[in-house]
Amino acid sequence: MSSNLLKTGYLEKLSELLLDNVSDAIISTDENFRIKTWNEAAEKIYGLSFYDVQDRIAKDVFHYEFLNDSLELSRKKLIENGEWKGIVIFSRSDGKKVFLNASVSTLRNENNESIGYVAVNRDITEIYQIKDLLQNEQRLNFALQGAGDGAWEYNFQTKDVYYSPAYKKMLGFLEHEFMNDSQEWRGRIHSGDLSIVEGIEEKYNRCEIENHSIEYRIKNKSGKYIWILDRGMVIEKTEEGKPRKLIGTHTNIDYQKKTEEKIKGLLESAPDAMVIANEKGIIEIVNTQAEKLFGYTRQEMMGKPIEYLIPERYVQNHRNIFSQDPETREMGKGVELFARQKNGEEIPVEISLSPIYSEEGLMISAVIRDTTERKKTEQRLAKAQQLLQSFMMNTPTMNWIIDEKNCFRFLNNSYMKAFNLNPQHIGKSLYEIFPANICEAFIQNNWRVWNSGSALETVEEGVGPDGEKQIYQIFKFPLESEDGLRLLGGIALDITSNIINQQQLRLSNERYDYVSKATSDAIWDWDIQTDTIYRGEGFKSLFGYTEMSSTKQFKLDHIHPNDRERIYSELKKALDGNIERWQDEYLFKCADGTYKTILDKGFIIRNENRQAIRMIGAMQDITEPRQLQDQLVKEEERKKKEVLQAIIHAQEKERHEISHELHDNVSQILTTCKLLLEAAIQRDDKNYLQQTKENLQKAIDEMRNISHRLNPATLKYIGLEGSITDLLNKINNTGSIKISFLFSLKDIHKINDDIQLALFRIIQEQLNNILRHADAKKVVIDLSGEKEKIKLTITDDGKGYDLQAKKHGLGLRNIFNRAEFHKGTAQIFTEPGKGFKLQVQIPV
Repeated sequence: MSSNLLKTGYLEKLSELLLDNVSDAIISTDENFRIKTWNEAAEKIYGLSFYDVQDRIAKDVFHYEFLNDSLELSRKKLIENGEWKGIVIFSRSDGKKVFLNASVSTLRNENNESIGYVAVNRDITEIYQIKDLLQNEQRLNFALQGAGDGAWEYNFQTKDVYYSPAYKKMLGFLEHEFMNDSQEWRGRIHSGDLSIVEGIEEKYNRCEIENHSIEYRIKNKSGKYIWILDRGMVIEKTEEGKPRKLIGTHTNIDYQKKTEEKIKGLLESAPDAMVIANEKGIIEIVNTQAEKLFGYTRQEMMGKPIEYLIPERYVQNHRNIFSQDPETREMGKGVELFARQKNGEEIPVEISLSPIYSEEGLMISAVIRDTTERKKTEQRLAKAQQLLQSFMMNTPTMNWIIDEKNCFRFLNNSYMKAFNLNPQHIGKSLYEIFPANICEAFIQNNWRVWNSGSALETVEEGVGPDGEKQIYQIFKFPLESEDGLRLLGGIALDITSNIINQQQLRLSNERYDYVSKATSDAIWDWDIQTDTIYRGEGFKSLFGYTEMSSTKQFKLDHIHPNDRERIYSELKKALDGNIERWQDEYLFKCADGTYKTILDKGFIIRNENRQAIRMIGAMQDITEPRQLQDQLVKEEERKKKEVLQAIIHAQEKERHEISHELHDNVSQILTTCKLLLEAAIQRDDKNYLQQTKENLQKAIDEMRNISHRLNPATLKYIGLEGSITDLLNKINNTGSIKISFLFSLKDIHKINDDIQLALFRIIQEQLNNILRHADAKKVVIDLSGEKEKIKLTITDDGKGYDLQAKKHGLGLRNIFNRAEFHKGTAQIFTEPGKGFKLQVQIPV
């Protein structure tokens, strides 16, 4: 890519965005030299704000001293040549003189008319301040021409070197931080660019050159590499003609180089091929897409005339036409253009041309797009349109297009054949072809489509070629207007025979309905291939559903969840097998949410490959017989429960009698013994008699405890809660275990005595189990009511056990039997080391 072109072409277009980010003063005026723009650098260099100079004539602001030209001569050159460059001196209001390297260019519009001027002025005061270090006028002129950011001088013979303060500042150093030593400079050159610098030095040594201009990267104080432009020239030679002293400048071009890379990136990322040529038609820039398009490498195209890429028949005068009127436009609009590839093949292209004005003259940018694929697509589209036309003409459906004046615009072969028409009828009015009464209904539906703007599906009557009545299924849809008239497209199917067949089918279905009404069963007919089930009237009377047609899924969804998987499996097995008959029994949900017990029978119809294609059957309500069976079973269970209850009552009665016997007999006898022993104690033998007294008292207490355990008489007097509390207090008083009791039963008086006794016995039994086996420290008993159920939970923090490894003992079996007797449930939750939880629920 030409960096010079980029600086003078593209960078000028980017400069408007960068005015306040450059160190040069950038000033623009209109055609009368009135100042219009004034950047921040201008304010610093001139010591004037934009407010001070806005709309003022330039000569009233700038009282320059011209080193070369005068004001009049500089303006003359500017108008004649479009630009002027030179050195001027400006005296600021604070008395400071500023040396400026001025560059003024003419601004032109798209018609190449002058619309103003722009000046880029660089402050080169520092270079003039080091003129005493330069040995002659040649040095001064060269430094001024360089106008760079830093100046240097090098002695080839002594290797002495000088770097100006601006040079060091450019690299981020203070005066004392950067030594006047060639190694200080050489050691900072990028390793990839060192060979370029060394090559220049060798050429100077061989006296092959007397000046140079190269670009390379150098490391600044922060360690970052920046691009610089290094220009120098020989100012003094030895007697042998070898260079003795060189002077030059280093200009920071890092921003320009990065801008070049950005522009290069834009060029490379462009989706189309781009070729830029100069006014003479020589190619200077190409992108990667151009390489791909033409098959040439970049090096093969650059420097070649643009005709290198053009077929012979387009070569003559093609450049002259654009040069006469250089403006952005599509090349050869309306004409097919072709480009020539490296292999000699021609490809169709589109080309857009744009002029670029630079210091080097007019440049032409061409954007070239390969239209090969688009051409192929257009050809395929044309072929598709032909196929569509052929399809529309030969499809068996009747197709037509009609306008709002009722004139046909298109009729296909099927339409013309159906009504004995020919292509001459296209363009005629509907009324010229069909009877008026048929036309009115036809046109009425047309306007329904036009007014709504949407398609319409309907049925219309028509007249066949022999005058017989025909019935058509019609699809009508709006089309784009043409010649100011609305259009409508139509498709018609002759469904006359279908209507007749439907009438016959309706009669057959009526006969089927009569048969289904004659039986109380729900007759059904399942088309397996379409998964449609038709049901007779019996389905409505049995189950209350009004929908007579549904799917297999509907049937499965209404089977009771407990039966659904079994029925699905058995039905699939029957269909996949080779049997012809199937039956099963299940619960089916009615419309009111209740379930009926159904005996479902079906006959499977198979095709020649023995695949099930249809199934016909009937659903019979057997709810009442099954309910009678259930009642018999329940009656048997009731009798068993009465026997079990009688046994439990007998046991309780026996325990009651034993309790009374122990209390009334044994306790009275022991009490008499106690009185006798007390009398004996009074006589003398106190030690023996005292011990006898204590033993007898323990026997009495034990008898009482046995009595209470066998028959909790406290239930009758202090109720269930009091009895449980009394029992727990006795255990808690031992101090070996802590039992907590939570009681939240409401309306305890409504719970019958048998259930209360059962709950007490369960608590009593489980506490015995805990005391004997659990090694527990804490027990929580929770007795509550929940949704017409009594819930008893007993939890301990004991050692627990593995339910899989240990069977229930006698105590737990008694608990389960009591819960089951009262239609309740008992559950156990335990693991080794995680305690034991008993949960009992009894309905009330």
